[in-house]
Amino acid sequence: ETRLPVNLSARLPAEVSDNDRPIVPIAVASTVDRPIDGTITLTAKEGLQASGDAQAFRLPAHGTSRILLPIQPSLRAGKASLTLEA
Repeated sequence: ETRLPVNLSARLPAEVSDNDRPIVPIAVASTVDRPIDGTITLTAKEGLQASGDAQAFRLPAHGTSRILLPIQPSLRAGKASLTLEA
């Protein structure tokens, strides 16, 4: 069986206005039997801007953590997208 060493899960709002300053909560979970050091990067694409830098994390074996990353809408109407990497 092959699996990734880290699982990410983000909860995004269904809608935001151009005045909102949402913070995206990201659940990070280790799937391996050793501690993991890593970095989460949020790359905003169409319609969004990432408001912060990459966030470093350290997880114990099979541990979990929560990281909060701010985003900012950059258009008044339409669809937006972002990419999350660890």
